[in-house]
Amino acid sequence: VDARLQAIDKLEALVGEVVREKARHRSNIALKRAVRVWREGDIVKAGQWALKATDADPDNSKAFHVLAMALERMGHLHKALVTYERAFELDPEDPELLINLGLTAWKLKLTDGATRMFQLYIAACPDSPLGYNNLGSVQSDMGQTEVAIETLRAALLRMPDQAILWNSLATVLAENSRADESLIFYEEAARAKRGSSRAA
Repeated sequence: VDARLQAIDKLEALVGEVVREKARHRSNIALKRAVRVWREGDIVKAGQWALKATDADPDNSKAFHVLAMALERMGHLHKALVTYERAFELDPEDPELLINLGLTAWKLKLTDGATRMFQLYIAACPDSPLGYNNLGSVQSDMGQTEVAIETLRAALLRMPDQAILWNSLATVLAENSRADESLIFYEEAARAKRGSSRAA
């Protein structure tokens, strides 16, 4: 009897796996259509196809990611945030979700949450300027000027050729009535950008 029950359990598991694979296949077909119409510029239709993809497979993190981006572009920021969170629950190893979560939280004035997301992104991608750039900017927005300056200075020590970081530091200084200092860093940003263009 035990052997028969074990066989039934195995068959049941196999059937479940087949069902999940079919669901993921249907979901990915809808997701591909969402991406295609997004590239054609139809964000609303892209969101509709992404929603269909999530309906077909509620565990497809990429489908939730595209749906969240569409919602954000359409101005539905609260729904976008919740959808980004769902995508992140399904795939916590995707650092791009951290950036998108942080940016959406920032737009909603949830600065503490945005700060945390950018810090997590920096931990996951320490050699990318995006995390430092956004973290420094949100810290400045929160009135933490010196903390923001230190964040960006530390990033520039690590990545001195990143124009985006020089530009952000200059902006933080300019917004805090330190125009003379900011001009120096705007010049550095332009120099770094020229260097990047020559390298390309």
